Amino acid sequence: MRLDSRATAAILRPDMHRLAALASSLLFGLALVPALALAQQPAPLVPQPAPQAQPQTAQQAAPEAPAQQAVPAPRIVLPIVVIALPAPLVTPAVSMAIRDAIVAGLAPAAGGRPVVALPDEARIAAIATCHDAICFGARLNELQAITGVIVRTTRRNRTAPLEVRVEMLDPVSGAPRVTEPIVVQIPAAAEAAPAALLAPAIAQMLPALPSPPPPPPTLLIVTNVDDALVTIDGRELGHAPVGVVEIAPGRYNVVVTARGWATGSRMVQVGETGSTRADFDLEPEQQTRVALDSGRNWATSDGDAAPGDSGEETPIYLRWYTITGAAAVVVAIVVIAVVASSGGTEVGPPQGIPVPPITSP
Repeated sequence: MRLDSRATAAILRPDMHRLAALASSLLFGLALVPALALAQQPAPLVPQPAPQAQPQTAQQAAPEAPAQQAVPAPRIVLPIVVIALPAPLVTPAVSMAIRDAIVAGLAPAAGGRPVVALPDEARIAAIATCHDAICFGARLNELQAITGVIVRTTRRNRTAPLEVRVEMLDPVSGAPRVTEPIVVQIPAAAEAAPAALLAPAIAQMLPALPSPPPPPPTLLIVTNVDDALVTIDGRELGHAPVGVVEIAPGRYNVVVTARGWATGSRMVQVGETGSTRADFDLEPEQQTRVALDSGRNWATSDGDAAPGDSGEETPIYLRWYTITGAAAVVVAIVVIAVVASSGGTEVGPPQGIPVPPITSP
């Protein structure tokens, strides 16, 4: 008795179809597991923009007034003022060229102290009327200058060389910082560019320059929350991190605010010199604390669940349902491929199933 292969295939084909349908259903069900798991993941903590802080001083700005963006004013450094007095036979252009050459020669040696020219013609005319040290000292004190350089330029006639007399005086007293006035002769051909001829006179003034100012005090504010708003006496300094700022000595009310964090506020004393640092360690509010804890528990640094936890901290690609789903996909693909390649296809002529002959005893 021989069983035909076509008959065998006809018997087995319904079972194979049921097996393929079962594998497809299993594949579809397992594919839904990672999607449902992803939907249950805790949302990561998203930083929120810091709110605009309100002024903390007694004098509140009007609601309609724009927010101030100014930094506290730095300490004032008294300048060295160069004053060119007018002369009858000297043109203003020549007088300004001599003045500017002296400013440019003194500035590099002033040690950071500003060297400026006085452009106010009314004040220049008032200083030109002085004939004694007290008058000069009073005028320089009005200018808030640490010292004054008085430049007098005269000429005997229109073709004669210029005679430049330079004095360096203290404010208030008007006492000279150089014993004798420095005199320089400038020929008419060099009036437009007198810097080279004035260099020896400038060199004589350098030892008499006032000492450079000490470095201004600085303030550094450090906080543990990025983008926190920092205000000083109600004026916005910027959002953290804030760099070092120069500031006048004094006592300041520093406020640090950030959404979701408790406000930090305290008085900071800035000394006459040196650097002052103020640290603000803001405490998270309850909602922020919960969000931070959820973010830390979502995944550990090595991808494994922390001791005592439920295992939800394992990365998604290492969880059991992800691995099971991937294995089911592979098995289903293999089963479908085998069924598709073998079902109903014959190779060569049917041979049937050989049955051994039955012999009588």
